[in-house]
Amino acid sequence: MSNQVDRFGDGLAIGVLVGSVFGGLVGALIANRFSTPKQPHTEQSSENMTQMQIDTEQVIGDARRTLDEKIAQLNEAIEATRDRLLSLEEVKTPEGPA
Repeated sequence: MSNQVDRFGDGLAIGVLVGSVFGGLVGALIANRFSTPKQPHTEQSSENMTQMQIDTEQVIGDARRTLDEKIAQLNEAIEATRDRLLSLEEVKTPEGPA
């Protein structure tokens, strides 16, 4: 029985050693493959950057116009509410002799 325990321990140690070496090699190969940056074509990437900048400026312009419209609507609503409140105040306060 002692012989089986010794063989098990030896097999386990060899398995751990071989597995570690094999796993390290595979991990190094995978890491090397994913870590090497691919160089994009510079002309194409500059065109993409220019197009993205144009798109971004259009989106910002649209957002500004929408925001300006909403601010104008809000100002109109504030003015309408102010007028209503002033007319209610005039109704509530009795006017003195004229």
